Amino acid sequence: MDASEAKHQARLAEWRTRVAECRSSGKSVRTWCAEQGVGYKTYYRWEREILQIASKELLVAPREENVAPVFAELPAPSKQMETAVIASVRIGDATLDVYSGADAEIVTALCRALSHAE
Repeated sequence: MDASEAKHQARLAEWRTRVAECRSSGKSVRTWCAEQGVGYKTYYRWEREILQIASKELLVAPREENVAPVFAELPAPSKQMETAVIASVRIGDATLDVYSGADAEIVTALCRALSHAE
């Protein structure tokens, strides 16, 4: 691994933490980014890369049988909030918040990842 790749991996690890902090804050992405002094386009670029890596890792992970996710019912999001949480998926001790406009394939891949994390 060269210095450029090592630097990118370090930034990727930093952004994994930041994305998790944002998503668990209960705030909209734009609000969280404004408070952190981060451009929301930068945030979404890193989030997209993190999700793409996670979905690729899931394609090679072995599948477990008999894993039943538990879904929490949430009220319908208001039309004003583009990034509202529309569902929370709990698998074991892990929780995945699904936001409006989320890609179905990525949500499926993340559910698989959570089920393998147990």
